[in-house]
Amino acid sequence: MMPAVHNGDEIHRRGYPDGVPRVDPDDDTLERFVVRHYRYDASRHERRHVVVAAFDNRDEFEACLRECSAALAERRESDPDVDPHEHISGTIQSAGHRQLAANGRMLVRAAEHGVVPAQLRGMELPRNAATYSSQGTPSAVPTLLGRRIRRWLATIPRQRR
Repeated sequence: MMPAVHNGDEIHRRGYPDGVPRVDPDDDTLERFVVRHYRYDASRHERRHVVVAAFDNRDEFEACLRECSAALAERRESDPDVDPHEHISGTIQSAGHRQLAANGRMLVRAAEHGVVPAQLRGMELPRNAATYSSQGTPSAVPTLLGRRIRRWLATIPRQRR
C-alpha cells in the first residue's frame, strides 16, 4: 500500500494518473486544487483522506478527479473486497488557507482557556470565526457575555487534535 507521502515523485506509487505538472499541496502561497483519496492508511491504522495530487489549474484537477474515480470504480468491479467507504474527492484551498486554519485553532484554544493573546488582535481569521470585545480594552473582570460564551464552549465536546 502507498505510504502517505505526497511530495516530489513519491506521489504516484499507488498508480494514480501521471503526466501533468503538479504543485506542492503544502504550498500555502498559491490557490491549489487538491485531489484526495479517502481510504485506509495502514501506517496510521485509520481511514483518512490521503492527498493524491495538487494542481494550480481547475481543468487538470477535474481530469485527475475523473481518472482516479474511474480507476477506483474499475478496482471495485474486479475486487469485491474494496472498502465501500473508499472514495475520491477534491477540494480547493485558497492561498493562505492553512495559516487561516491555524489562526482559527489558536482562537479556539484561547477561548477554551479564557484568555486573549496579544497576537490575536489584528490577526486574520477564517470566515467562520470572529472575536468580540465588550469594552475598548481588555478587562480583568470577565463580562457576563464572556462568561456565557466560556460556559457554552465548555459544553462542546473537544475534537481530537
